[in-house]
Amino acid sequence: EPHWSALTPAGLLRHWRLIEIGAGGSLTLNPLRIDECVLHFLTGAPHVDERLAGLVELVRSAGDLVPSHAALADRIAAAWSQATSPSALPVIQLCGDELPGKRAIAAAACAALGLGLSVMTAQFIPTSLGELEALIRLWGREAALSATALLVDCDGLDTADAARTSAVARLIERTSSPLLVSSRERRPAMERLTITLDVSKPSPGEQR
Repeated sequence: EPHWSALTPAGLLRHWRLIEIGAGGSLTLNPLRIDECVLHFLTGAPHVDERLAGLVELVRSAGDLVPSHAALADRIAAAWSQATSPSALPVIQLCGDELPGKRAIAAAACAALGLGLSVMTAQFIPTSLGELEALIRLWGREAALSATALLVDCDGLDTADAARTSAVARLIERTSSPLLVSSRERRPAMERLTITLDVSKPSPGEQR
């Protein structure tokens, strides 16, 4: 039961860039092409979309965590596992100066749920609305294909940079896949449900 809605820009095939419509004189005669990244996924040879290369970095598990950090990872995994749908997933905000610990906690929580973890530094997020929307859409597709969560690293974000700060906020609000945010200070309240966890340096006993 074919219908024109399948080929509209808002249709799922084009919205998620599963197919692209080539140039031509008529929509009904234009060639249809499958996106290369999607083709590789379907053939069993998935890889990160080259348009995301340099913007996201895969985070490897750091191994065993100290007890206080392991407890935080367990809280994250529990909160996400209780969500009834992807749109109901709370944003996890990790605050504090313990930068390596925050990434390790995020990676451990994702591993417990069978998810990978990629990190995107806030300075690399585009401020142009068109580029930002394209990035949000590309990441949403990547997250679905690869079962990967995203950690937005705002630890070095200059809050005086209004354009960048606004772009980061928009990305956080519009990303429906599993999302964590790392920042030194607590970010302003967001519309999305957010769980904020303070990550402290391991205690002297844990360091020993």
